[in-house]
Amino acid sequence: MRTLVILIACLGLLPITASAQEPAEEPMESVPPSRARPRDVPRTFSTESQFTVYGANGDLRVEAFRLAESTRKTLLATLAQKTRLGKVNVDKGRIPIVLELDDRFTTGRDIVKGSIRLMPDDSINFHLQIAAGGGLNVPVVTEELVRWLLVDLMMRRVRAENLANAGELHLPDWLHQGILELMSYQNRGRPSEVFASVFRLGKTLTIQEILNADTSGMDGVSTTIYRVSCSALLLMLLDQPNGAEKLIACISDLPANQGPISRHLEHYFPILSGSENQLEKWWSLSLATIAQPTRMELMTMQETESALTEALQVTYQPPAPPAEKAPSKLLNILKKKPEPTAETPDAPPPPAEPIKASIEDFAPLLKQKDIHAITQQALLALTKLSLRAHPFYRGILEEYQKEIAKIPQRKTSGLTGAFADLSKRRAKMMEDARAVEDYLDWHEATQRESFSDSFRQYLQTAEQLEHPPASRRDPISRYLDAIEKEYK
Repeated sequence: MRTLVILIACLGLLPITASAQEPAEEPMESVPPSRARPRDVPRTFSTESQFTVYGANGDLRVEAFRLAESTRKTLLATLAQKTRLGKVNVDKGRIPIVLELDDRFTTGRDIVKGSIRLMPDDSINFHLQIAAGGGLNVPVVTEELVRWLLVDLMMRRVRAENLANAGELHLPDWLHQGILELMSYQNRGRPSEVFASVFRLGKTLTIQEILNADTSGMDGVSTTIYRVSCSALLLMLLDQPNGAEKLIACISDLPANQGPISRHLEHYFPILSGSENQLEKWWSLSLATIAQPTRMELMTMQETESALTEALQVTYQPPAPPAEKAPSKLLNILKKKPEPTAETPDAPPPPAEPIKASIEDFAPLLKQKDIHAITQQALLALTKLSLRAHPFYRGILEEYQKEIAKIPQRKTSGLTGAFADLSKRRAKMMEDARAVEDYLDWHEATQRESFSDSFRQYLQTAEQLEHPPASRRDPISRYLDAIEKEYK
């Protein structure tokens, strides 16, 4: 194991901050070097867990430990892993991950620093130093935990005798960002919402653009589109036959890859090796498929209310006007026949436009011969809506179905009042939902104890625009500036 870590360090793949005699205690930039060593600090761990958390604050340690465990479980669920997939064992031989918390300092965005450390018994572990002075920054810590869990997966097949011939131990951005986005979708339960928004804009990236993208200069919108595209690619790979096993093997063999990442993926997923035209068609069709909501994705209250209003609409033909009474045969005999003319006979009147109205206005429907078919439109739409409707609306949908079923039977006594009561309940539910949403918005805007990173990239861009870099004065820059002035 010592040889493995030394070779990693020599190749410059990952930093090592430990010696063979005892664990090094390299402090964070804002932490004084005189602080206690991890072995002198209380810890939270489990013999069955990959994680050990050091820190003086017991509540913070427990929170970090639970976050680490939940992150690992969500990652494994996202990759559809079981106890053992193919040749990759995900529950044995894991590299320990140590989280060292310091609740006295915070370093803004650079709140987590990770490294590989060599232990006295020649084993290695991943060491994450976390500045938690303002509490745990859950999104940032989760992002780093996922990074090192994926690195752990990458190092499963790395051995000392073949490490010198392996490629650079580098976690691809598309893999890291795509996994994070998939985990976010799994927590929210609505994977198609963002996909549909990006797909409608037509801003999705091609597969080659995803694999070769440079994320360093991306703004907020570009980052969102990039992460959505990465997660879509991972979803498509997982949906292939034995996709989970192939993806795990692909990740584990990344250190041995010396060629382009696209060739490495094609080795495990032959569908990516088709012609450019075939690949583009497959990619576009796959994106359109995952943009469609599934039955497992529930609607919001606003979406359910709009869909319910539409489901209550029915379409039917107006009743035909009564036919004119045919004259008697005697009148036909006495009636003077008109002179023949070359004029064309009158065309039949055009059919009446169909009527679309809410089934709550059921009085005109009672005159329709096809009243059963008309009410069946609303009942079918309500049944379909109930599959994805917000849970608060399930009782209302059942009552609508019960009342509408009375219309074909002409049992309409009290039906108007029942529909009016249901409309009042819907209005009251929406009013309460808006009040709750307003309160949560107020609480987020006025009661937060720390700033979020939601507008970090926007503020950085604005700062760069206010303070542009100084003009370069080298010969090439001066020549380009002169050419630009000529064409202005």
